[in-house]
Amino acid sequence: KALASREAPMPTLEGYPLRKARKILALSGIDPARLRLKMHEHPLERGTVVKQRPKPGAGVDLEDEGQKVELTISDRSVVGY
Repeated sequence: KALASREAPMPTLEGYPLRKARKILALSGIDPARLRLKMHEHPLERGTVVKQRPKPGAGVDLEDEGQKVELTISDRSVVGY
């Protein structure tokens, strides 16, 4: 399915540190201010993107500020206790 002219494909952010994920979003034309973050207990290094929504390749409407990008970030603070 072709993306509309005002849409950008969602980049793959899983596995990247949050700081780099923000840069990738900006380079893709998606405003990092649209991010909604959730911390999740996970064994990966703290601050790593472990899940994203929309999924990679999905269209993100660049003009719809209400469309959020949800990232789940790893937090090892309680893993192993």
